[in-house]
Amino acid sequence: MHRDLRRKKLCSVLELAEDESYLRLIWAAHVLQSHDPRNAKKYLLSGSYGPKMVGAQAGDASRIYAWELETLANELLTTKKKGAGKKRTRSLVPGNFQNIVAATNALRALENAEVRAGAPIGDVMLELSRIAHRQFPWQIGVPNIAGLYRNMYVFGQGSCANFFEEEYGISIQHFVYIGFILYTAFLSSPVIKLSYNFAKLGITELELKRALKLLSAPHAQARARAKAERRMFRNVAYKPSVLRRAPCIVFDNPEPHVLAPLPELIIDRITTGLFYDVIGSKGGGNAFGKNFEQYCFNLLDTTLPSIEWEGEFNYGTKKYPRWSPDLIGGKNRQTDFIIECKARRMPHSAQFGEGPTRHNGVEDLAKGIRQIWTFMADSRKAQTARTVSERTVGCVLALDNWGVMGMGYMPSVFAEAERQIKELDLEIADVDKCPVAIVSIAHAEITLRGSSPERFAGALRRYSDLNFRGGFLQDAQDPDPQPKDGTPPYPFADQIQNLLPWW
Repeated sequence: MHRDLRRKKLCSVLELAEDESYLRLIWAAHVLQSHDPRNAKKYLLSGSYGPKMVGAQAGDASRIYAWELETLANELLTTKKKGAGKKRTRSLVPGNFQNIVAATNALRALENAEVRAGAPIGDVMLELSRIAHRQFPWQIGVPNIAGLYRNMYVFGQGSCANFFEEEYGISIQHFVYIGFILYTAFLSSPVIKLSYNFAKLGITELELKRALKLLSAPHAQARARAKAERRMFRNVAYKPSVLRRAPCIVFDNPEPHVLAPLPELIIDRITTGLFYDVIGSKGGGNAFGKNFEQYCFNLLDTTLPSIEWEGEFNYGTKKYPRWSPDLIGGKNRQTDFIIECKARRMPHSAQFGEGPTRHNGVEDLAKGIRQIWTFMADSRKAQTARTVSERTVGCVLALDNWGVMGMGYMPSVFAEAERQIKELDLEIADVDKCPVAIVSIAHAEITLRGSSPERFAGALRRYSDLNFRGGFLQDAQDPDPQPKDGTPPYPFADQIQNLLPWW
């Protein structure tokens, strides 16, 4: 009952809001608390916000977080308007920041009520994982060179790029270019008129149309999608966001124009969102999986050059062939690192439901662990022409954030690896079960900057322990004994123009 009352309170605000006007207000609230709040002020009523709201930082009492604004935008699109189908008699005053404050307070109260009602916590560690998946991407920051280069390397080359152009009538490089142009424009204004002369930016009308087909949805369609996709989830904080697939919304009155309430989601769409565009291609998963393996090889070979890295190779006999894990690293045939690369995206049900299950991720991650331990066993039996020792460490290197705050479900991943070993009747002894860390590639990139083989191996070994599992890999690394001034740059920053010539 308490939960229902809180939901009615949130609806009492949103049912009086005109969608376009309120989405503009969400944009203004977000920008007001950014590093450059000047553009927001001309879209807000003077006197509706105080000085503490301007540039409010994480931890400030007046801070309204981006993930809350994303939830409000989606709830707005699912809320039936008061007096719908009749002559509206009441609506919210446009540009009044207090309307965001009221809705945010109501949203927080609703989320707290749902937690008290037990929806959908279950294991408290799983609840921590859900919170992390909702908040961490916004806290880390969506627009960055590493994410742009990495995702273009994985999804924007070879057969993936060919499929994209054939399927959508625009090259993936130009699609990303248009998305980047729109993102930049939306930093200073919530709206772009489609009558704008994009030709002077090298964008044809047809290219813009095809790009917007992927980046946007008409207002009515966005409402229909939000209603359909969010009705199946009870907890408001963990319902899917339609802005992830279509971060822009198209309105027609008085003339066609596009609105982006949270511009960073455009960057998310043209980077990690490319997965959904190419997964439908023939062999798409295998194609970008191979690209990801090569990216991981390049990263490790560049940041840990003293290690001899090699990709997957065949060993065994003609009658009983085996394949090694994706990456092997060491010196003089001594194996120090055994790495499996996983390019699969983490589905919404794994992030915000009961965590990964055998059918939506656990089986694949466990397979990586099992392959690492199998190679350890085969090396101990002198079948691989490589030696292993107690120093050897394993890593499942994931394109997505499978391991982030995964303490609640990691035991089930290792239990599944044990089940697979038993089912396949593999001769793997306890001594072969080296430490295995499940690591996000984004966290590996940060940790490897200025690292050493010894420090990186130590971080993986420590991260594989239950006490560290789920946090940030860089926090598990020993301090640099010879610290340098500043953080070393992303190693491929100067190569981005090879993938995006317009850069």
